[in-house]
Amino acid sequence: MRQIKFRAWDTKYKKMIFTGFHLLGEVMAFGEIEEYCMKTKGDNGSIGRWNDIEIMQYTGLKDKNGKESYEGDIIHTPDDDLIVDFEDGQFIVKNRDDTWSCPLNVYSDIENNLSEIIGNIYENPELLTPAKEINT
Repeated sequence: MRQIKFRAWDTKYKKMIFTGFHLLGEVMAFGEIEEYCMKTKGDNGSIGRWNDIEIMQYTGLKDKNGKESYEGDIIHTPDDDLIVDFEDGQFIVKNRDDTWSCPLNVYSDIENNLSEIIGNIYENPELLTPAKEINT
């Protein structure tokens, strides 16, 4: 069974704030996010701070170095750098210019430990530049 965990990105303060959120039965355990929002509340109070939080779920997979893969991660494979996303009820990987995608669980480079997480879309947006633009 896949472990259900989350991490969060604070878009206002530009930092990853938590790892290891998990499900307890049927109740989401996001008390740590609420505590963080209370400490960093702005003009709209702590509830308004939730609008600044991007939550990403753990895919259940790890890269060749044992690093856990979450939504928003950028994964280097022998063929391309891919972005992990969640669409239509499943985790997918897609290329940087969003012209190709594949279900994550069938992408063999990840399943065969040939991939490496090199960053994420929040902390490393420069990695999103399509390959054709990098070489020009």
